[in-house]
Amino acid sequence: RDMATQIDYQVQLNHFKKKRNLFLFFIIIPLFIVALLYLLNLRFVFISRSITDTLLLMMALFYLGYISYLKTRLAVVSMYYEYYAMLTNQIGPQKLKDELNYDILKKLLIEKGYSLKQNHDKFSVYQLTKIDDKSYYHNKNTVVMAILLEGSDDLYDVKIQESLDDLYLDLEKKGIHVLNQVNFIYKIYDEFNQDSIENLDKIVNVKQGYRSLIQINIGLDLKNHQMYYLAPIKRYPNRMYFEAVKEIKRMNLS
Repeated sequence: RDMATQIDYQVQLNHFKKKRNLFLFFIIIPLFIVALLYLLNLRFVFISRSITDTLLLMMALFYLGYISYLKTRLAVVSMYYEYYAMLTNQIGPQKLKDELNYDILKKLLIEKGYSLKQNHDKFSVYQLTKIDDKSYYHNKNTVVMAILLEGSDDLYDVKIQESLDDLYLDLEKKGIHVLNQVNFIYKIYDEFNQDSIENLDKIVNVKQGYRSLIQINIGLDLKNHQMYYLAPIKRYPNRMYFEAVKEIKRMNLS
């Protein structure tokens, strides 16, 4: 990456860090003020206990609505903050262990417990079906998919999403309640460039309550014998992203 891009990522990181801290301030301070006023009234009795309890109930209801309003916005800001935190502190390209092509990659997926679910002209979809009992994904209502993108440069091709939607619908019909979706998009390049790296960086990392959606794009550079995907050196945005990176490492490509 060029220096200008790195500087821009740092600027964005600082921007979203300030916004996140501001949201946290407006969440915590009102609660602190209400608690302080309540304790002071208990000590000095400015108004009667019955009125205090009524006001406290009204403020509690208002605060719950206030928190609900801010919570969604805080989640979005935090998501962007974690994203730029990874971009500014990432592991970067890694050396491939062996020669690689799509045929070898398909064989490796099968060896690692994936099963071919759909085969299309420009991509194929594999699902992790053989899961070790000690794996984080065992009995976690989590479905792991690997998509090999062979005839297209679009990592977010609408046909891929339609294919995944069909597979998830079939799982729901079988009584499998999917809470967590983890998708890996594998794409082989002749050689990485600025545009390809930036496209690979466009991951998905969304968590809402008990549900999460992760998509990590994995690029394989044949000329320089490298692989690249967005992963931090130290601090991961959440447990699900950490486990997703562990699953990529389990492929033993680098």
